[in-house]
Amino acid sequence: MLIAVGLYQWTPLKTACLSQCQAPLAFIQRQGGFRREPLGSLGLGARHGVFCVGCCWALMASCSSAA
Repeated sequence: MLIAVGLYQWTPLKTACLSQCQAPLAFIQRQGGFRREPLGSLGLGARHGVFCVGCCWALMASCSSAA
């Protein structure tokens, strides 16, 4: 598990997710700005959340397997 987690740190997928997750305001601006309707806001937050989970899932998996 630790080897897979370590290798994931150098993948292009991790880099792409990290570039989106590190700057939430820039992400929102690239997506067309804030949404007035609740479902639009929920969708925007969900898309951003997917990128953030893409950054951290390996770390969370390694912590849960160690416990």
